[in-house]
Amino acid sequence: MTYLSVSGVKLGNDCASVVEAMRALGIAGDVTPNRTLVDGGEEPGCRVVIASRPGAEHAERLWERLHRECDLTCAHLSVRDDVVEGCVLDVLRPSRCPGRVTPARPSSTP
Repeated sequence: MTYLSVSGVKLGNDCASVVEAMRALGIAGDVTPNRTLVDGGEEPGCRVVIASRPGAEHAERLWERLHRECDLTCAHLSVRDDVVEGCVLDVLRPSRCPGRVTPARPSSTP
């Protein structure tokens, strides 16, 4: 299963723009509205379950459209089939995620 969580002021409270984008792209799934806290501010959000396969490709198509049309800057993506998840800007291409945390490297033992 593939999950995409997006949030932004232009999404509105009912996620209609997400549903319409999925319909236009031929993507099957489920959309649930939520409220998201980002940097202490609250904005409308949508949790998307993508049922169409391959999930990562459909998530990328949906993300690109929503990014453009709803002026989104980031999202969270989880591709369970491939056991890949994280910031959409990390998962789909080399990281551009503004909040990326690089894990500490293990210390070498002499």
